[in-house]
Amino acid sequence: MTTRVSRSWNPVSAALCPRATWGGVLRGSAIALTLITATSAVAAAQTGLTHTVVAGVTHHRYHRKTKAGPMVVNVLRVDPGLATIKSLVAQKPRGGFGRATVSQLAKRYGARAAINGSFFNFVNNEPAGLMVVDGQIISSSPLNRSVFGIRYDGTPFIDDARVRASVLLETGNELPISRVNSRAKPNELTLYTNHFGRSTRTPIEGARYEVAVDSIGTVIEVSNGNLPIPANGYVISANGRALWPLLHALEPGAHALVYTKLSGLWEGVRYAIGGGPTIVHQGRVFVTARQENFGAHIASGRAPRTAIGYTAANTILLVTVDGRQPRYSVGCTLNELARFLIELGCKEAINLDGGGSTVMVVNGKRANRVSAGVERYVSNAIGVFPGVQ
Repeated sequence: MTTRVSRSWNPVSAALCPRATWGGVLRGSAIALTLITATSAVAAAQTGLTHTVVAGVTHHRYHRKTKAGPMVVNVLRVDPGLATIKSLVAQKPRGGFGRATVSQLAKRYGARAAINGSFFNFVNNEPAGLMVVDGQIISSSPLNRSVFGIRYDGTPFIDDARVRASVLLETGNELPISRVNSRAKPNELTLYTNHFGRSTRTPIEGARYEVAVDSIGTVIEVSNGNLPIPANGYVISANGRALWPLLHALEPGAHALVYTKLSGLWEGVRYAIGGGPTIVHQGRVFVTARQENFGAHIASGRAPRTAIGYTAANTILLVTVDGRQPRYSVGCTLNELARFLIELGCKEAINLDGGGSTVMVVNGKRANRVSAGVERYVSNAIGVFPGVQ
């Protein structure tokens, strides 16, 4: 059984919290600058290489001169009515989160173009944020940061999300799940699926209780830690204060459902990838770095950047800016990146992982110059595929 996102109440799904829960805070305190509408500004961006990658997908390269130095930007414009965007995840051969270059991920999944995706943990390779693949939530985040999503009908959206899943017991009681496929924390319930690996890898201890649930919601095994994850099921792990409500309610043979109810922007979501901060909102520069708890090196530094957004017509923009190469491209700040996206007609956009992770691949070849000279091995990417899949 998988963690599937749906329009209705379903087993093994994880909730996504809409922007409305904290958007008022962001909109009241984020940096909001004047919308750039000057024709000359748009024209200034339209320089350099342009070619068709596949029907509905074009690649553009822009060379800009700024006060800080030269800036080279690569942009993929994607018509979601003619091409498909998917989140791609690197996995180890024996299961669990792994790492690969964007070029390797594009080749492995058959993407015609791709960029690097979310931030990730260099130690355990876990994506540092929410990720949805084919309607299945495979990672979550305790932080309510920006997320880019694509619905089954191809329409994009940007929102902020946390997992809001619950375990429904036979008694009718509901217990909140704090994390999905992430290292268990004290006094919390954590949900593990096969994307995490073959077992939960949690310490075996008296203060921990884990239950393995099969595809029809039946508890098939219990343990005090490191429980194998059923091929088509999941494991619920609890410790500390979260242990006691689960201990006697879920014994072998008992039944449980993990579920949520999605609404609003998240109805019908197929792919989603977390990043942050938001940099463009309603066609204006709108940087929410402080509200999303990003450090100064991301919030205000000049660096290679990766971003994703969309226009009023729902054309999706995948963008990389090369940096740390003074004679070629110096990179940019988040504000500069936002202003450039607005010149391209962007209505909403978020920042993604940058620095040495910033990569764009087009037709099997790297389109940008990475700052370290070689591609970094990353946890995930965003791929572009021909046709509506």
